[in-house]
Amino acid sequence: MKLLIFDLDGTLIDTLQDLTNAVNYSIRQFGYSALNRQTVQRFVGDGMYKLMERSMQDPPEQLLKQGIRYFQQYYSRHHLDETKPYDGIREMLEHYNDYQKAVLTNKPEVYAQEIVNHLELSAYFGMVVGAKADISLKPSPEGISLILEQMKVLPRDTIMIGDSGNDILAGKAAGVKTCAVGYGFRDLENLKAFSPDFTAESPAVLQTLFE
Repeated sequence: MKLLIFDLDGTLIDTLQDLTNAVNYSIRQFGYSALNRQTVQRFVGDGMYKLMERSMQDPPEQLLKQGIRYFQQYYSRHHLDETKPYDGIREMLEHYNDYQKAVLTNKPEVYAQEIVNHLELSAYFGMVVGAKADISLKPSPEGISLILEQMKVLPRDTIMIGDSGNDILAGKAAGVKTCAVGYGFRDLENLKAFSPDFTAESPAVLQTLFE
């Protein structure tokens, strides 16, 4: 491997509490009961729109748009409150210091950039690509293709690493190798159904895979 592409939430960093707080702030404006962390954990992975749609139980479009605005208002101020890298992530990134690395996330790119910078992880990555108007979300391969083009690496020399089926599907669609991690938001046994090329139960195991 020459290029490692990482998902962000549930792969490099634990964002669950800040996401849960933002969701609950938003839905309480409409009289919904607060959701627990486990419920929000099931809802994340497909971008902010889907997160709020699921949290608000498929509301009318106009109500959903207002819910997303509440979410953005809150999360823009609080997305760094409790978000942190998983244990062992810095050591793993240091271990692969000679490899090119990038981030590809369905989180809005502005938040992804701010989080990576705030946690002092930006030096590890040549690119941080998040949700924006001109790129389809994973499982689309568009983000991976953009990274390959910009970083001038072939698909056969690249691996997509993530904690969701979307990451594995995007990697396969782009023609790169894939690795599912089991310490994030999804159970590793369920991710095996997507037939990733590699699996890792922890960042320490991830550190051993691509020599």
